[in-house]
Amino acid sequence: MRFRAFAPAALLAFGSGEASTATDADSDPVVVQVGTSTVRQNELRHLLGRMHEFERETYGKTAAEVRRGFVQTRLVPELLYVEEARRRGEGPAARAAVRAALGQALKADLEREYEAKLSREELVAHCRRTSDPKSCDGDLFGHRVVMRREHSAKEMDRIAGELRPREVHQVDLGLLEQIPPASDAPATAPSARPDQP
Repeated sequence: MRFRAFAPAALLAFGSGEASTATDADSDPVVVQVGTSTVRQNELRHLLGRMHEFERETYGKTAAEVRRGFVQTRLVPELLYVEEARRRGEGPAARAAVRAALGQALKADLEREYEAKLSREELVAHCRRTSDPKSCDGDLFGHRVVMRREHSAKEMDRIAGELRPREVHQVDLGLLEQIPPASDAPATAPSARPDQP
């Protein structure tokens, strides 16, 4: 399963399971329900809209075929995986995978948003600051990648800084200090550790 495939469904599945109001049901009906996970019409529209043209072609030739193919071959299996993770108690490996997927999805969104606004003038200015100015007339793809990554890293730091006071409720420094230094710690994979939040 590709990473891009997992992130959107994970976002939807962990936001699902809440009781919907009559207004929600009327204006945004449930299109897919797998176990306790539901995907509403607007959510599905958003997921379909995020796909590149070449991805759409893998699901069918017409818009109707693409919608059916996406739901049957990508979305439903992902929601089944989420349901299985719930059935198993959302073990450490599943939670770690979801956390990583959601973080990467946010980073990718930030990069796309920034790149869409990036002008040729900004690229040339960056090139002149960091490279030989004679090389700034041609292809600036490498500079685009660097600028996009630098921007998303700064934005992720900013977001974390804003959320930290509101969302971090406890960090037990005493327990943290009891963890042995890396050289003394057993070589245990994070997914094998018991009950990580």
